[in-house]
Amino acid sequence: MFGGAVPLVCAMLTMSQAMKLMPENSTACVGFKSQFDGTALDLSSGMLGQSGGMWSPCTHLKTYGLNFSPFFARFLSYQLKPKTALEFGCGLGTTSDFVARQAGADVTCIEPEHTLGTLIASLRRDNMGNGQLSQLALNVFDASESSASCTREVQAAGHDLVFTLEVAEHIPARFRPAMVDFLAGSAKKWLVFSAARPGQGGTGHIDESMLTRERWREIFEEKGLVFMPKLTEMARRAAYPIRNYDLSINTLVFKHPSNPAEDTDEPDDMLGDFMYSGLDKQRAEARYPTHAERAVVAEAFSEGSNAAMWPSLTLAEQKAKKGIVCEEQGLQHNRVAASESVKKPGFESAWAARFYTPEH
Repeated sequence: MFGGAVPLVCAMLTMSQAMKLMPENSTACVGFKSQFDGTALDLSSGMLGQSGGMWSPCTHLKTYGLNFSPFFARFLSYQLKPKTALEFGCGLGTTSDFVARQAGADVTCIEPEHTLGTLIASLRRDNMGNGQLSQLALNVFDASESSASCTREVQAAGHDLVFTLEVAEHIPARFRPAMVDFLAGSAKKWLVFSAARPGQGGTGHIDESMLTRERWREIFEEKGLVFMPKLTEMARRAAYPIRNYDLSINTLVFKHPSNPAEDTDEPDDMLGDFMYSGLDKQRAEARYPTHAERAVVAEAFSEGSNAAMWPSLTLAEQKAKKGIVCEEQGLQHNRVAASESVKKPGFESAWAARFYTPEH
């Protein structure tokens, strides 16, 4: 994500892992860690970030909803079986939380705003489950010594699984070389990568940052990672039909060359025996002949799964869609403020405030 003199990203690490790597009494990453407490989910800020400035939980809930693919998350959890994982660009944190619970993993996710903390707090408070989940709210483009110190200490840890899903298209291309270095260098066993392809519609995409999946494969293979075609196909099928427009097309699975795992097309039982994704295709197509029918059933399964996993967050999503919370006046106020504080419009993502500098 970074290039030239800009330091590599300070990836998130759970504090127990980080302290094992840090010198005694080191506190380099403490200031970046989001604090999860017992407060209620805070949606009072309204929708922010659409014209620059700080992103808010409302922005994601109202623009994207939960946008969660349950069987893709099962692929990450049950097929790859990580014990440590890092998600770069975790949005609402649902996929990270799912992996933490279902794989019993120590998962860290990176988003640049502390506003994500209120969301993750609600995920874990409603249903603690297994594993651990933490966030570092860090401006990864910041060249300050505090960010660089955190970067140096967490990169050495590595993670069984590193994944980033539809994030790279929101990052200016000048940061691509360092983003690739960070992702490839942090993956001890697996890297799962998905990014918007050229011409793919979406919110906040940057044309120059959108590459074909073939080009992304070349880029990561040049870093020494090994492309896994069978597992890639499995991951894509797991994303169907909920994320048919992006993950089902764009996903790539790589392994570190030291990882002895073989490529396989045999799914774990927690993937292959369900017809709500593309893995049990024969049974699904026999019962629901059209894509539209399969999509309706899969969406219903997904919504039920979401409500069971994250009751507070799904309630907030429904209220946001009804206009009960996340009112538009928050967005209008932010548009005025943003127009006065940034050189160009920002993106509808948590990175909005990171790409443009204030007017002087």
